[in-house]
Amino acid sequence: MISLDSGVTRIHSKENRQRQRLMRLYVFAMIVNLVIGVSQGVALGGAAILALVVCGIVSVICIIGFMCAHYGWHAIAVARIGLYVTMLAVFWEISLSGGMGGYVAPILTLMPLMSALVLSARDTIVFIMFSMIGIGALCLYNEALPVFLIDADTYFLGNSLTIMWATVGVGFVAFMMVRDGDAIEVQLQRLVELQTHFALHDSLTGLGNRAAVNGFLDKLDPNKDHVNLFLIDLDGFKQVNDQFGHAAGDDVLVTVAERMKKIAGNARLLARLGGDEFLIAVDAPASNMSHPFSFGHRLVEALSISKQQGGVELTITASVGSAQFPTDSTSTSELLSKADTALYVAKKAGKGRYVSSRPKRPAPKTWIDKRAAS
Repeated sequence: MISLDSGVTRIHSKENRQRQRLMRLYVFAMIVNLVIGVSQGVALGGAAILALVVCGIVSVICIIGFMCAHYGWHAIAVARIGLYVTMLAVFWEISLSGGMGGYVAPILTLMPLMSALVLSARDTIVFIMFSMIGIGALCLYNEALPVFLIDADTYFLGNSLTIMWATVGVGFVAFMMVRDGDAIEVQLQRLVELQTHFALHDSLTGLGNRAAVNGFLDKLDPNKDHVNLFLIDLDGFKQVNDQFGHAAGDDVLVTVAERMKKIAGNARLLARLGGDEFLIAVDAPASNMSHPFSFGHRLVEALSISKQQGGVELTITASVGSAQFPTDSTSTSELLSKADTALYVAKKAGKGRYVSSRPKRPAPKTWIDKRAAS
């Protein structure tokens, strides 16, 4: 039996995911920036003034960016501008510190990763090109830049600390990209499963739809499967819609679906073909009968509805027709046609009754016949 999964898949919008990434990145960047500033100050002393200025600029950018991301104030545009300003500040520190030996130079390795994580592929390409142009210019004019006046040990320590934190930053961004990629993959998989579910289920009742019926019938094997197919049509349903509205009609359809699940919970397939037409496929051996008469009459009894609606008694009956696979036919289209013919005979004979395409036997009176006799 095909059943409706009650779980609801929640797919976050791209904008929300970007804002969440941005806030996490700004917090991490503030921590790393603080550590870099402290480590450079300790390692270089008074010579770390330029690096501290850049760290201060980055802190301001992080604070502004975090607030914009938190409140949704043009978060993506602010992040884009912030990355450009950070790169310009880094290049400024490098040029005044003596070429590619600038103490915050490794921060440049973070820029493309951050742009790829929070912005777009186009931004990433632009940042890479911008970095290559800046680095190329610094290398080309290296002789015109000031010479380091710091001893080798201090120079090595300062750059080692910066490279260490840049490595941590790259690792963190890479981790976030992988994690978000995995999360998006899971969401896409759930979305595919949800779409597949709705492609095979009726949205109102949760039963299978016509596509599910066609798929089920196509897989039947005449050498293995013995199935009784019941077609159900509700009598008087159009009057319910006309007199009480579609909401009342939907309530009737849901009630019928619930009763079908109770009486045929072990069925191979429960489906709504459309409108007020339903289908039940039951294994013939599992139903403990050589002919489907007993189950057909039980369906008529169970799916007959009588209740009050707006002070008026609402009466719905069910006409049922059946055919058996493979005894009646191994062709699915012919099988449905025979079941539909039996259903037509049931409605023509007075509705609220069951007719089988198999050889008939005396049928017990239905509740509607008993009610008419009384």
